Amino acid sequence: MPEKTLKILYLITRSEIGGAQRYILDLASFCRDQGHIVVVASGGDENGELIKRLVKLNIQTYCLRHLTRELNFYSDISVFFDLIKLINKIKPDIVHLNSSKAGSIGALAAKFCGVRKIIYTIHGLVLNEPLPFFHKIFYWFAEWFSAKLKNKLISVSEFDKQSLLKNKITTTDKIAVIHNGLDPARIFFLDKSTALAKLFGREQNEKEFIIGTIANLYPAKGLIYLIEAAKSVLKIYPRTKFAVIGDGPLKSSLADTIIEYGLADKFILAGSLPEANRYLKAFDLFVLPSLKEGLAYALLEASAAGLPIIATAVGGNPEVVKNNFNGLLVPPADFGALAQTIINLMGDPGKAAFLAGNGSSVLKDFSLDQMCEKTLATYL
Repeated sequence: MPEKTLKILYLITRSEIGGAQRYILDLASFCRDQGHIVVVASGGDENGELIKRLVKLNIQTYCLRHLTRELNFYSDISVFFDLIKLINKIKPDIVHLNSSKAGSIGALAAKFCGVRKIIYTIHGLVLNEPLPFFHKIFYWFAEWFSAKLKNKLISVSEFDKQSLLKNKITTTDKIAVIHNGLDPARIFFLDKSTALAKLFGREQNEKEFIIGTIANLYPAKGLIYLIEAAKSVLKIYPRTKFAVIGDGPLKSSLADTIIEYGLADKFILAGSLPEANRYLKAFDLFVLPSLKEGLAYALLEASAAGLPIIATAVGGNPEVVKNNFNGLLVPPADFGALAQTIINLMGDPGKAAFLAGNGSSVLKDFSLDQMCEKTLATYL
């Protein structure tokens, strides 16, 4: 048992599984195992994947139906009062906020209730997203004002720390850079043939080259650029297939684009799969075409799977992917550069093997235990 048992409330806007939700799962289970009392509240409903997984871990959860990512005056006021009721009921020592909406409204509610310590993790600063001008002004003010109410801001990448300082959100002394962490021993990868059969629903031709990614289908993931790049790649290497594991609001429009480009038999949207990282060995190359990132768990997992990586040089990606060592970096929103980099790497198997072989050596800087221990230290 710890010297002092803490009661920790984690708050996040969405309950679908993504990087921020994975972060909460890891931290909540770690802190619970250390003897602390852990509660998680999220937007969405009881059918959200995050809630389901937490329930299996016997971690107490609450659903805040008014908490949504979209700006809505009525919903935002409602969730503010919902949070005050919840915080007064739980009486946490620590409120740990995740994502912009939860981070701003949650800070106000926690301060109003006199919570001893308010922590906020930035999983990719919202101001780095392509936003309408007035939305960006609103988010800047919300981040700047709420930062004054928080005791510590955790940045999952050095890039986000610099973004916070550049945008004058807060000062250096309030920021702690704590990279996301991974324990490769916890991942049970399917072997290549099994993963391929499960992913595509049938045995694949061994001569086919599989390019894949794991990403929720949101604009910030830049998946439209991977579809655009696929057209050029297939002209040079027609025995190539593309697979995206993940779900989200863009699924319908991305599927329409795939059909429009005549790629229906070459590009699959596999949807959300439980323990998606188990399928990584189905891929010959992992590509992450994001426009904005915090620090992507998918890159850590692809490294653990021994895959060569191509990723955009955004957010924390360059902190995981060392260019020409364990992967290649390309500019964001440039399908031409992405396509050419894929084509060049497919034509150089020796280089692909070199990049893949270096993946595991990068992971020593992204330890799950280290992430959890450093984060717990900010609570004390």
